[in-house]
Amino acid sequence: MKRSILHALPYGVAALLGHTGTAQPYTQPLWEVDTVRNIVYGWDTNYLGGIDTLKLDLFRPVADGNAARPLLVAVHGGSWMGGARQDLWTVCHAAAQRGYVATTISYRLRHHVPQNVSISLGVDPCVYVPDSAEVLRALYRAQQDVKGAVRFLKGRSPLDSTSICNVFLYGESAGAISGLTAVFLDDPDERPAACAALGPAPEPNFFLGGCHAAPWPLTIDQRSRPDLGPVAGDVAQNGHDDRVAGVAAMYGGIPLLGVAENWVQGPDTPAVFLYHQTCDAIVPNGSAQLLREMSALCATGTWWSTHYPWSAGSLALEALLGAKVLASIQDHAVCDAVLAQFPWSFNCINVSQNGSFHYVNNAPAVRDSMFMAFSPVIMANEALACGSTAVGANDTAEQVQLFPMPATDQLIAILPGTARTVQARLCDASGRSLWKVALHGGRNTLDLAGLDRGAYVLLFERSSFASERIIVAR
Repeated sequence: MKRSILHALPYGVAALLGHTGTAQPYTQPLWEVDTVRNIVYGWDTNYLGGIDTLKLDLFRPVADGNAARPLLVAVHGGSWMGGARQDLWTVCHAAAQRGYVATTISYRLRHHVPQNVSISLGVDPCVYVPDSAEVLRALYRAQQDVKGAVRFLKGRSPLDSTSICNVFLYGESAGAISGLTAVFLDDPDERPAACAALGPAPEPNFFLGGCHAAPWPLTIDQRSRPDLGPVAGDVAQNGHDDRVAGVAAMYGGIPLLGVAENWVQGPDTPAVFLYHQTCDAIVPNGSAQLLREMSALCATGTWWSTHYPWSAGSLALEALLGAKVLASIQDHAVCDAVLAQFPWSFNCINVSQNGSFHYVNNAPAVRDSMFMAFSPVIMANEALACGSTAVGANDTAEQVQLFPMPATDQLIAILPGTARTVQARLCDASGRSLWKVALHGGRNTLDLAGLDRGAYVLLFERSSFASERIIVAR
C-alpha cells in the first residue's frame, strides 16, 4: 500500500473492553431515519462491454445536529453474480439510527461462464467460471466501483453533513472481499495481471446462456476482455480520494495473491473489524480456495470450483494485520452445534441446511460490536478536527455549511471564509420562492417549521456561492 495522510490506530480488542456502549458515541439507536433511494453515483463498462448505471440508497439520521457525521458504505454479497443493495437496508438503517450517514451501493456484477461443463446437482450454473481470471476481473470491477462511491459521497459531504475523514466500509461475503480489496489494492504496481487485456472468453453453452444479461449466443465484442483500467477506476473523479478510516468484513477475505504481493502493508492500513463462522464452506475462514468446501461436499467429482482463486479469510487476516484489527469474532457456535449432531463429519445436507455457515449468526449483537469498535476511531479522528467538507480541485463556488441534513424544524447555516452578509432565498422544487432571509457571518438559525416534507433549494445573491439543496423530514 502507498503512503497516505490517514492515521492507522492501533486499537485492539483489549482497548475496547474499557468502554461501554452507553459511554460511546455512535453506538446507541437514538435517531429517526430519512431515506433517499436510487441516487446515481456513476456509470461504467460492464463485462459484456455495455454500460451499467451505478446507484445507491442513502440513510441519514434526523435532527441529530451533527455537521460531521461518520459515513458507512455497505457492499452486498452474491458471488459477484447476484445480490442487491436492498440486502443491506437493515444494516444501513441501524447505522443511521446511531448517527451515521449510511449508504448501500450497487456495483457491476457478473462474469463470463464456460462452455461444455457438467452441471452439478444443486449448484447454480452461473457460478462456473472459464478460468481464474474471470473472478479476479469481477472483483476488480467491484472494488473500482466501491472506490468511486466513496469519492462520490465525499463530494457531497456538505449535503449530507458527513466527515470526509470518518468513512467506513461494511461488506458481506463478496462485498466484504470487494471492500477489503478496495482498501488494500491502492497502488498501480499491485494490479493483478488478470486485469490487463486478455483473449476473448469462450462462448457459453446453451445451459449457461441464461447467466448473461444479453441474448445468447454472445457476439465476439461481448466476449472480448479488454484492459480494466486503473485501480481507482473512472467513476466520480471529483478531486476527492477514496481512503477510509475502517472496514468491517463479514465472512470475507482478500485474494491470496494480495498477501503474496503485500497489499496490506503500509502506514495507511485502516482499522479492521472481522467476523467469520469458523466452518464457512463458501469463503474459508483461513487460507483456502473460495467455494472449495461447498464444492467438495455438495458436488464431489466435478470441477466447478477449481478456477476460483485462493483466499485469505478472517483468521488469516487477523494474523496478518495484528494491531490493525479492532476485533475478530471467530464464531463457532453453529459449527459446534452441527458437529454435536453429526459428529462424524460435515456433509452436504447439514451444510446446506445451515446456510453453508456463510452468514452472520446473531447479527444484531455483531453489529453492536462493530459500532462499538468503530466508535473510538471516530472520536480520535474528531479530535484531529478533520473538517466536514472538502473542496475538490475543480470546485470554484464557495460552500455555505448547512446542518443537520435532513432538517426538521430548524437549519443551521454558517457562511464561508470572511463573508459578512448575504441574502438567501428558499425555493421549492418547482422554483417558487417561499421566503428570503439575510445570513450573517457566524452561525445562523433558519426556521423551517412551516415547510412540508420534501426537497428545497437555498439560493444566494452572491454568484460565488453555490446553491444548496435542503431536505426537510417530518
